[in-house]
Amino acid sequence: MAISKSRKEIEVLYGKLGLDINGIWHKTKALLSTYRKVVWSLDYIVVENIETYGKRLDKALSFLYDFALIEQKKDFEDKVTYLFETKWLIDIIDKSLIRIKNYPEQGELYFNIIHNIYLKEKKIFDVDCMALVNMEKTMYYQRKKEAIYLMGIALWGYAIPDLKQEMEVYRKESKKEQQKPNLWVDY
Repeated sequence: MAISKSRKEIEVLYGKLGLDINGIWHKTKALLSTYRKVVWSLDYIVVENIETYGKRLDKALSFLYDFALIEQKKDFEDKVTYLFETKWLIDIIDKSLIRIKNYPEQGELYFNIIHNIYLKEKKIFDVDCMALVNMEKTMYYQRKKEAIYLMGIALWGYAIPDLKQEMEVYRKESKKEQQKPNLWVDY
């Protein structure tokens, strides 16, 4: 099967970002495959806590950034559930989806495929998604694969590094705040 023009453009993006296309594709598919279960099965409300933000999110991002594929899907789900507060996972995926939706060529289609197959609360099958996006089987599976490749770029090329950088800025500001003398001392 010939590689589409879109796929070639995506491969160029991987090269520019220095990402391993096959490794990232598999990581992205694994993360997307567990997203629904992790997010929709948790029945507690996440409360933001700055102390937690600085510590557990760092571990979670490091895990995502560097993780080797875990053979057992259940082990991967457990690890992601343990490390991530639901809100953080949703935020990372949402940032990535916005980037995909804004992709100049077929971004809306890629967004719809990812959203319908992996992110909706109720699972739908490929045949149903094909009907929703009005595509025939061969083209649909080609576009689905491209969508996962793009999601990988959005996650590992942009969302995760951006969040890690935000955390570094937060840590530096936090340290500066801790070093300031307390001028409100009671006499």
